[in-house]
Amino acid sequence: MKNYISKLTLLFVVLATVGLTSCKKSETPEPTVTPQLAKVVFWNPSTGTESLSAEFIYDTKGTMTSLIYGGTTYTVAFDSSNKLASLTGTLKQGLIVTYTIEYSSAGQLVKVVYADGGTNANTKTITYNAAGKISKIGIVYTNTAITPYNAEYTWNGDNLATASSGTYITTYTTYDDKLNPYSLADGISVVFYGNPASKNNVTEIKTLNGTLTNAQKRTYEYNSAGYATSMKLLDGSNEGQKYYYR
Repeated sequence: MKNYISKLTLLFVVLATVGLTSCKKSETPEPTVTPQLAKVVFWNPSTGTESLSAEFIYDTKGTMTSLIYGGTTYTVAFDSSNKLASLTGTLKQGLIVTYTIEYSSAGQLVKVVYADGGTNANTKTITYNAAGKISKIGIVYTNTAITPYNAEYTWNGDNLATASSGTYITTYTTYDDKLNPYSLADGISVVFYGNPASKNNVTEIKTLNGTLTNAQKRTYEYNSAGYATSMKLLDGSNEGQKYYYR
């Protein structure tokens, strides 16, 4: 189950808007301060044990310069429009990997090229529906012996309704009414996980593989601004996540 959770963690996002306080009342709205995601950890709700999933490093201006995931540090680069352009890291075995990201003229992420100097090099293509939501993601490998991957998506408003690939059909049946921490980081979500992010936090998921069905329920805790600080599974596995901000 942790493996499933881990796919959802490598995302960087500006998450919460917290109003500045003042000792003097004013009719003019106060400016806001927006915290940034600093760290995501795996969390055992029973023991309180935490282990690092992802960490995000910023410069003094609040611009992300690198991120750590799976023991690998990735250097990030942005294009002239301040969109994520590439991530580069060196794996433990010395292999250099690069994700190069391309956008359409409308600013939509349409392609991710993964290069590792080996047989796993691939190109991920993203297709959108008329509403501007991701409807298809396809992955073609340089090594033609590897079967291409294809997934299709349907939406209910701004929330993912279904994701299907091969014999797997995942239905996202229930959501809360809070902002999903990952919804502002769809680029990273697509790069590392594959699925697009919903606006709200999913609380119930059902996955059908042929005739086998698996159901997963989640519960969240939030900070005073209404953003998730923790998530735990309700299947008795004592697995969850915590989110820390700067």
